[in-house]
Amino acid sequence: MKRYGFIPLFIVDSEWHMPQNKTLLSLLAPQHLAKSIKGIQCDIYIFATGLTEDPFLPVTIRELEESVFALRYAVYIGEMGLTSPNADHHNKQIVDLLDQSAVHFVVRVGKTTVGCARINVSRFSQLGKIEYLYNMQSSPRHSMATGVGTKLMVHPDYRGYGIDALLFSLSATASLKHLGIREHFIDCRIDLIPYYERLGFRVCGNSFTHHETGSVLPMILDLFDYNNLRNRRSLLLRNNCVDCLGSGRIQKCPSFAQCSVRSIFDDFTNQKINIKLCDLPAKFIG
Repeated sequence: MKRYGFIPLFIVDSEWHMPQNKTLLSLLAPQHLAKSIKGIQCDIYIFATGLTEDPFLPVTIRELEESVFALRYAVYIGEMGLTSPNADHHNKQIVDLLDQSAVHFVVRVGKTTVGCARINVSRFSQLGKIEYLYNMQSSPRHSMATGVGTKLMVHPDYRGYGIDALLFSLSATASLKHLGIREHFIDCRIDLIPYYERLGFRVCGNSFTHHETGSVLPMILDLFDYNNLRNRRSLLLRNNCVDCLGSGRIQKCPSFAQCSVRSIFDDFTNQKINIKLCDLPAKFIG
């Protein structure tokens, strides 16, 4: 059976050291994981835009992309009644330029995509005015160790199952182990700021008008800032990679010593929404 895995980065003295001549596609191979969340069987896919189709995946990458674009349209246009210059009303999809260089995280139940998120690694992406709007250039780690997180959403029929928490944990693990991202930048609607602050984000710039969601504030999350995550009781502390790195246990952490996707789920339990993600079957270890 074909096994999927990331090519790991290397951490020395708590700083990222990128292997030379790496591209986004060389860092990331497509991954397919199977999990049960509160009795619902989910399939989880992680892939970078531009990968060639893989016959070992149970679904094509193109089909995954199309389902993500359709979920965005259903939530933004159909549910929230927003407008978007990137909306394709004929095909009922939302696609933008960031999709050309993104890492996608997709959760599916059967043939339905129920949750999605994406990350753009700054050093591999043309971010344009986002760098200014998110105040990213104020960080000394930009652009070698920063990334932008956008388009996180969950199907309305599957909210309350912790899919959003799962997507956050997946992106944190991929960022720390494989993508070389220490700082995550997002834009956030005013009413959602308390939610993201509990995760560990903080406001990092002035408000601006987003072309889809209206008035937003830029926020930043430093995955190395263990004290901040602990003070906010962030659910990301239940992610084994975040905890091992921040608490200084990295030398004893097998998740970093081995190139394995198992750590995506290790020690990650969201008690508030009653989720316990168990170990992955051995066949899904990359």
